[in-house]
Parts: sequence; structure tokens; C-alpha cells
Amino acid sequence: MLDGRLTTSLSQTTPILANKKGRVFPASPSYSDDVFTFTTADSVSPKIVETSPANGAAGVALNVLSSSGDGISVTFDEAVDTDSVKRSKLVLSDLTVGSNWNVSFDLATNSSLDVTFSDDKKTMTVKLKADEAHQPLVEGHLYQVKLLSTQATDTQGNSLSYETEDATFTFAAGTAVYPTIVSTVPADGAVNVLTEIL
Repeated sequence: MLDGRLTTSLSQTTPILANKKGRVFPASPSYSDDVFTFTTADSVSPKIVETSPANGAAGVALNVLSSSGDGISVTFDEAVDTDSVKRSKLVLSDLTVGSNWNVSFDLATNSSLDVTFSDDKKTMTVKLKADEAHQPLVEGHLYQVKLLSTQATDTQGNSLSYETEDATFTFAAGTAVYPTIVSTVPADGAVNVLTEIL
């Protein structure tokens, strides 16, 4: 079974012919007749391989969404059809306790957004246009970006393949440092723990 996007070359062995007197001689070889190439259809779905900010990133610039910032980027493992990717919706949410702020970005209809693609059409970057009001993130807050819906395909029309975790990433704005668990009692993997511990 041949995989998609594979170029294959086939050749045939030069036949051996004999005349009526039994004299054996090779047929005149013809490269154009003996060798031919073909490319199988691309049936491999594109995937998300990287985001910016990276999932779990800290110290993200407060102006990341502004025209002067780096923007929010999604990178695919192959070139995509840019028009299809623009038929997507991203949701930016503030996950900080006590905050219920979120904003939905419809890439196809939101005229305040600047959606650009890398030369190889593998990376999409979203940010506000230069004439839009600056919307800084809040220092110390935790944010989440989620791909809510998409009609993205590669250049051959294969639909984007992704799991929810591939299309969802969180990051901390500014110099926020969030607490992490460094030890537990009982320790992870402990044995002979008393049954009355609770």
C-alpha cells in the first residue's frame, strides 16, 4: 500500500528476443518506454505541531495581541489552504479566579484582526490591526486560547486533524509565577501507608 504524497518510479527489464533461426538478441531499449513515474494522491490530514505562546508559557508580553506584539500563532505540519484556515474561530479566555472575561475571534469576519501566514503557509499569526485600540493583557493573569471551530484544510483539501488538547493552550501574562506542588504526604509511590490516614 502506497502512502500519500509519494512519488514512485517503476521500470521494466529489457526483454530478450529470438529470431526464427534461434539467434538470441536483446530488444532495443527505450528509456521513455521502460521507465515511468507517478505521484499518489495526498490523503494525509494536516496537524497542529506548535503554538505561540507555547502551552504553559510564562512571562508572555502584555501587548502580545497588539499590532506591535508577536501575536498568537498556530503552526501546522504542512502547508495549508489559507482561505480555509481563516474560516476558524479562536476564543481567548482569562482563567484567573474571579475573572469571567473572554473574547471570540472569528477570523473570517472580524475586521479588526490582521491574519497573516508564513511564506511556506505553515504558520498562521493573529493580532490586532495597527489602527485598533490596544488591548493589553493583565499582569499576572492566566489565559487560555482555544480553537473553537475550523474548516482548515491542507492545499489538497484534507481536513485538519486535531484533538482538543492540540488546539488549546494556556499561558501566563507578565511576570506571574504560579504555585506548583513540590511534595506530598504520603509521598508518591509510598507503601505500607496506615489505613487510618484519613
